[in-house]
Amino acid sequence: MALLVLADLFYLFNVSVQSLADRANKHQDNTEGAVEQDFHETHGHHLQMAPIPDPGEEQPLDDEDGDKGPIFEILKQAGIHKKDLDQATIDALPTWTTIQLLFGKAPRIYGLDTCERFRNSTDPTIRFFGIAGTFNTGTNLLSELMIQNCQITERMNAYGHQSKGMRWQVPWGKHYPASYREQHATKTDKTVPFDHSLPLVTIRHPYSWMQSMCRHPYAASWKHSKEHCPNLVPTPEDDLADGKTDQVPVTVKYSKEFSAHHDSLAHFWSDWYHLYYDANFPRIIVRFEDLLFYGKEVTETLCECGGGVPREDRRPGGFMHISESAKLGTSAHGKHKTDLVGALIKYGNQDHLVDQMTPEDLEKAKTWFNPDIMKTFDYSHPKPKH
Repeated sequence: MALLVLADLFYLFNVSVQSLADRANKHQDNTEGAVEQDFHETHGHHLQMAPIPDPGEEQPLDDEDGDKGPIFEILKQAGIHKKDLDQATIDALPTWTTIQLLFGKAPRIYGLDTCERFRNSTDPTIRFFGIAGTFNTGTNLLSELMIQNCQITERMNAYGHQSKGMRWQVPWGKHYPASYREQHATKTDKTVPFDHSLPLVTIRHPYSWMQSMCRHPYAASWKHSKEHCPNLVPTPEDDLADGKTDQVPVTVKYSKEFSAHHDSLAHFWSDWYHLYYDANFPRIIVRFEDLLFYGKEVTETLCECGGGVPREDRRPGGFMHISESAKLGTSAHGKHKTDLVGALIKYGNQDHLVDQMTPEDLEKAKTWFNPDIMKTFDYSHPKPKH
């Protein structure tokens, strides 16, 4: 488990014991599907934008922090203080004005209208929160935020203090498409009823996501190069075995038994998310970016949605953000990790979303990314580089 900067050593001991217990089944199932690297109802009634305050409004900000004050408040939630940062890092942090321009003044959470249906259909002693999302969308970050900040008290009373109801993935596998909800179970979840878990699904800006897929494709394979990626539309230099000339197909091998095929990387994103977006079962979809910049508000909203409450043993000061890594140390996959400071800097800047994309890629992306999902999560198409 990654080392967290905590003021209370007794709290740290409790968190360590709890986190190890919560993750025990996770490491037994590393071969189930692929892993990630980075961090039917009417559509119009699913999205809710809660009228929440900015992170810095709970206590007065230091005037000298100015427009970066809320960013320092986010870091304080992870035990990171301004005095711990050098000037170059402080200068690189985004302003709160920039964050609001990029992602809005409140998180965008889709599916909150299904919370009551889940709570009414599942006894609290047998409820779980389960994490889902395709590769490179921050599923581990959301898992850690829920583990460290939420509990289902009724379940704890029934099965013991360590059984807080937080599972690192849904029973059918966090990366598997939603269509496998009733058809597949991971090795450690074969006895877990699928409808006892409330899926918490992470989504990420598709252009940023494609960049991460280019670096760490995992179970996805398609024709691309370092110079031309994501390679949605083939160039004359591409030699595609199937003879396609207008798109570069993608295959995702989830297991020995199951592979999925998509017309392009953009289609992969749209195909995967529309299954959860149009699902007729309770589920919540949250933006990865909101986990970083509105982590407290999002985590507490999700916790309440499934009938949970804030953890009784949270550290002094309440909500705990994740400081060490967007993958949280030893629970991460591989060595390429981004700590919270680096993540705030990286995702607070969208100047390079279309690097290595051709004009043809950009033109097709506008058509191939699902417009309803793009609009719901306020994701826009970047302007071409000149």
